Amino acid sequence: MSHESLYYDLLEAIKNGECPICSVALRAVASWMDSVSYESVNDPQVRDSLRASYGFCNKHAYQWLDQRHLLGTAIIYSDVLEHINEDLQQLEYQRRDLITSVSTLITGKNIHEHHSKVPINSTKVCPACTVQAESEKIAREAFLEGLSEQEFRSTYEHSLGLCLIHLRSALQLAPNSKIFHFLKEHSIKQNDGLRKQLLEIIRKHDYRFRFEPITEERGADLRTIRHIAGEAGIRGLDLDKT
Repeated sequence: MSHESLYYDLLEAIKNGECPICSVALRAVASWMDSVSYESVNDPQVRDSLRASYGFCNKHAYQWLDQRHLLGTAIIYSDVLEHINEDLQQLEYQRRDLITSVSTLITGKNIHEHHSKVPINSTKVCPACTVQAESEKIAREAFLEGLSEQEFRSTYEHSLGLCLIHLRSALQLAPNSKIFHFLKEHSIKQNDGLRKQLLEIIRKHDYRFRFEPITEERGADLRTIRHIAGEAGIRGLDLDKT
């Protein structure tokens, strides 16, 4: 974007009563996603970056879904699922007072996070966010306790399982190695199943197979996004504070 173009974009936003920086930033993200969707989905640098970041964050994962790019989603997230499983394979159970591998391998921390010294920051967390965080914490504790019950464990075993956001915290706080390895192996199995469906989407986009009927892979793009990014609006728990 040229300096002149940026100037007029900022000016237009101001005239429209918008925060100009917010406006430009949001447009830039939308423009970048359009570029990835139509031109860069097979760009090695873009794919390596998304693979390393486990795909998009929650907000941008759902913004990406709005692109309605089924093949692009399958290509990107088949890579992501493979990478997640590579990381999961390296994990070993450690006692909670010594645990480091989970927090260092899959903390998902935002590398751009910083603390502003400008004295206009809110001194309190949004109350709705507080309620959500507390509810997630309580639910997580109940979930880990429930895995000790056969019926609960069996039901979970036949489900897609926790999203990656909550798998992280569950693995970190697993009360014993049995539950840790159960969650780990279950996630690897489900990731493999989703990746198989995404690869089938890719295969059926080949002109030689495009007339084959869509079967179990239908909706795999949305299932995968939810499985990795969590449901729309979920921010996840801060593992250092819970």
